[in-house]
Amino acid sequence: GGAKGGAVFGPARGMGKKDDLEFADLENEDDGPDTNLTAEDREDEKKERLQQEQKNIKETDVFTLAMQELQEKQQREMDDLDYQGPTLSKMIIDFVLMRKKKAKPVWRTNRRTEMENWVRQMRHIFTLLPFGENWWYRRKTNKRVQYWGARDQLVKMRDGMGICFWPDPPYGGGESYFGMWREDQPNMHGLFRWFDGDMYMGEWVEGKMQGYGIYNYSNRGKHPNDRYEGGYFQGQRQGSGIYFYAGPNGGVYMGEWLRGKMHGHGLMVYPDGEYYMGNWKSDVKEGKGIYIWGRGAGEVAGDKYEGNFRDGFAHGAGRTVFSDGGWHKGRYVRGKMQGNGMMQTAEGWEYIGFWRDDELHGEAVCYYVYGATESQKTVQTYDNGELVGERLFESERDWANLEAVGRAERVSADREADQAVAEVRKSAVYTKRAKQSSVLAREAAEEARFFVKASIERKQYLLAWCGLKTIIFPPDI
Repeated sequence: GGAKGGAVFGPARGMGKKDDLEFADLENEDDGPDTNLTAEDREDEKKERLQQEQKNIKETDVFTLAMQELQEKQQREMDDLDYQGPTLSKMIIDFVLMRKKKAKPVWRTNRRTEMENWVRQMRHIFTLLPFGENWWYRRKTNKRVQYWGARDQLVKMRDGMGICFWPDPPYGGGESYFGMWREDQPNMHGLFRWFDGDMYMGEWVEGKMQGYGIYNYSNRGKHPNDRYEGGYFQGQRQGSGIYFYAGPNGGVYMGEWLRGKMHGHGLMVYPDGEYYMGNWKSDVKEGKGIYIWGRGAGEVAGDKYEGNFRDGFAHGAGRTVFSDGGWHKGRYVRGKMQGNGMMQTAEGWEYIGFWRDDELHGEAVCYYVYGATESQKTVQTYDNGELVGERLFESERDWANLEAVGRAERVSADREADQAVAEVRKSAVYTKRAKQSSVLAREAAEEARFFVKASIERKQYLLAWCGLKTIIFPPDI
């Protein structure tokens, strides 16, 4: 429980869904990789980068890795926010030198934005024409499938490098794909853009996202500007990877995935230092793990819970260590102390009894433990945390009914908490594996950008000289 403790995060997103979003940076440079490099040169550069990344991952602890990912996410968002376009002086210089305005690369825009910009430009140029926005929009709307690229000469299927635009709404979904094809399906590496802005760049197998890649959500959907880097299988997040939640308070999840959901071992960390590490099931905390509340959690900031979770909450036997040095060991229900247990305060008072909704309720054994000798025990009576009565401890009656029960729950809680700590050690391994998958996803995205650029260059070649150039000088592929 507690701040962020019971949150359930966004569902899986796969090819075929076009919930609205906008692509973030993949690299600092827009131009992408050099298409003149040979396959051997690109492979050598890739191996060198991977070796350096693997070394860094091995030498860095998981929490440092997680904080680095958070800082990188925040820097990306700041760069996007701060970018205001070219300066006035640059625009003047470009005008004087007659420099052609450089278009945004396709991985920085989407079909809907391209159409809106074109309509705005046409209305600005032809201001005297009595045509409204809808008229210009219809002129730009693509009504059929368009493809520029290689085909299998026997069956005429899209096969090799090419670009495909599907019909725009309302005639179709408005998707577009740049990259490699096989038997009419995206295959190997490429970029798929949904009409409203979602984008995936990475590996493909028979028309489905499979392997490693990066998926960026636009700013128009349920998960605006979120980002995922990692493994895919049959169009869904699977294996291990990193999910970035957008916004100043957005966290980062590093861990395992199954059928598009957080499942297995993983770490969720937030900018204020709050984090959970342990078991996950279908996007929620489930199993054993550790939760530490961050600076923004108010009076529980710095508290740590170790034990069992269910449906995203502390549930079952567990142990909470408070930031002031006190602790509680016992039973929890949906994030609250509920049932028999034992608590020690920072001042040295111990209570053994029953808790309801985080408050002592009923009779509880109370004594002081920091003196030279243990103080005389008393039995206090509480009503939802309020002291309503007190009497002396009676061994024959109170040991079996109160103290023995609470101490047994303490032993159980310590055992479950220790198992949670052991489970966290396993989660640390999978967290590093998620970082490795993120590195592979970025490499796959970079390879995809190579084929995106190459496919655009091929399209330009096919259209050159009104299509005559490709007849006079046929391409090699």
